[in-house]
Amino acid sequence: MSTGAIYTTSLNVRRQWTEYAPPLPSNAISVSRSVRADRSRIYLAITVPEYMEAWLSPPGATPGLTRVLLADPSFFICGTTDDGSFFKIGCTYQQSRRSRLVFSWRRDSFPGVSSSTVRIRLRGDFDRTNVDVTHTGLNERERGWCSALWEASLEKLSRLF
Repeated sequence: MSTGAIYTTSLNVRRQWTEYAPPLPSNAISVSRSVRADRSRIYLAITVPEYMEAWLSPPGATPGLTRVLLADPSFFICGTTDDGSFFKIGCTYQQSRRSRLVFSWRRDSFPGVSSSTVRIRLRGDFDRTNVDVTHTGLNERERGWCSALWEASLEKLSRLF
């Protein structure tokens, strides 16, 4: 079997998976970025509070005033927005592996909102890693804010490497 045949087979399997993959629920968002770094460096960047502060970009947050506080197995994202209001997001790890993180997410700025779930998957090795974030359980008001947060944050993460 030639390498061309293996490549073609791989493409066909990937296309079939895309065609049959379950659709994203209406209460979810999905964001992906390719980052020029190996998976272990990305894992550290998304789990160490000092590193998280460098790339997390909540919409409207005053640059340099977003803090991440670790209280194992939880962490909190706190900050001030440009209009002077304060926000706090409480997260609790449900799964933490080198290629997959799952944590609950509750934003205190939206009263009456239940917690949602964030899944981060790291795919790749060596010099390039795909970072896939899926955030489920969002209501209409949260979905726009979280979509802007993950888009800006992953873009900033990719520029750091």
